[in-house]
Amino acid sequence: MKATEGKFQESKQAISTCLDQIYYLIKNNQTSISVEKYRLADSKRDPKFTNRYTLGVLFPDESETEALKRELLTLTVEEYIESIRDNRFPKLAPMRVFCKQYSNCDVYIKLRVEMMSKELAGSGQIIVISFHFAEWKYSSTDYPFRRQQK
Repeated sequence: MKATEGKFQESKQAISTCLDQIYYLIKNNQTSISVEKYRLADSKRDPKFTNRYTLGVLFPDESETEALKRELLTLTVEEYIESIRDNRFPKLAPMRVFCKQYSNCDVYIKLRVEMMSKELAGSGQIIVISFHFAEWKYSSTDYPFRRQQK
């Protein structure tokens, strides 16, 4: 964990609200979606675990923005892993981490949703910080809201 980040678990209701915000913003065309395709951390990482590589493999013939809109709409509370408070920007919403399966591969998704004021007609911004193949395998215990198999 970086010195500027604090990991924590949010309630199921808080994550459900976050997903509702994503759904509202995308469905009502009230958002801009940005993805960090070139991250400084990627220079030290196997290219297979970068946003650019993963988006190119999973959605080769699509607009990245349209593919991300569609994929973000499919996120579920059960795919939530954790939240991260960014101490560099304490007034911003926390980053939420999800892990979603694509062809039996885990994809690590970290995003931030910023809702704007009512004066701005309920618009917002979705920042996709990470959308890449996971560097490690997640176990069922990593998902706080996933029902455990008996």
